[in-house]
Amino acid sequence: MNPLLDFLSTGDLARESLDAILAQANGAEPALASGAMGGCLIQSAFIGESTRTRAALELSAHTLGAPVRDVSAAALSVLRTDDAARALARMAEAGDVLAIRHPFAPGRGHRLLEQVAELTDRPIVNLQSDLDHPLQTLADLLTMQTHFEGALAGRRVALTWVAQPSADRGASIVKGLIELLPRFGMEVRVAAPPGFELGSKSTHVQHTSDLDEALSNAEVVYPWSYAPDALLHRPDELAALAAPFAHWTIDERRFARAAGHAIVLSPLPGELGPRLAPSIAGSTAVRFRQQATARQAVLTAVLTACLAARVQRESNR
Repeated sequence: MNPLLDFLSTGDLARESLDAILAQANGAEPALASGAMGGCLIQSAFIGESTRTRAALELSAHTLGAPVRDVSAAALSVLRTDDAARALARMAEAGDVLAIRHPFAPGRGHRLLEQVAELTDRPIVNLQSDLDHPLQTLADLLTMQTHFEGALAGRRVALTWVAQPSADRGASIVKGLIELLPRFGMEVRVAAPPGFELGSKSTHVQHTSDLDEALSNAEVVYPWSYAPDALLHRPDELAALAAPFAHWTIDERRFARAAGHAIVLSPLPGELGPRLAPSIAGSTAVRFRQQATARQAVLTAVLTACLAARVQRESNR
């Protein structure tokens, strides 16, 4: 497996590196023995809490035999300073990998991760930023890859905004998928009502404000309710913007427009509620459990690669 110095965005990685992570996560490459990284220390900085991600990180670290030290409180305190990146880089020096989650600062969160990575030789892992959630998007890709037996080119994916967004759920997952999936030959349609649009430079991405159009013959349906960057943590304004689009849900009529073999993915299916018809949520079309399994496997594979790079670098000195 190619060693990773940092894991900030899938767009930073060559296709061969992405393939290597996917192969490791899918079990196609030999895994390290349990506890193989027992001499390493993983540090975590949650600038924006996520119980699910924290638990996943601890489980992957346990699998590798590496303890996790939480430095979230210290990270939050240095954010108030003018030299936050340098302070976080100094924290990184106390361990072997620093994993950071910073999704709620549009225009600043991901840039801070990049600055920290520039200032330290310790690998930096993005647990989610304002621009990308690479662990989730690679897990989604792995789920699709497994289901379609590797035949991804030409597959039609509908990334659909759905009603009643939460003011603490941003669009970084959809942003990441928009950039990642076309690299594997997939045709992506993004459906969002006015005020919730997401741009893309890819010629393989089609944007529409017509949900029915996006779902037509889709082979993967991916509903996600997100807030625009400008309205994160502004629930009243978000509710007012979203109110006219309460009908943006995946009901039986709309899902019938998708391909007969379509599957449904979503990063937090428990939050979909009435946005996804119960008859669909309880059907064989959903792949939520497979997504969760893939996400854990991808996280372990990424940590393995980053820790291996760190160990190799030290041994070469």
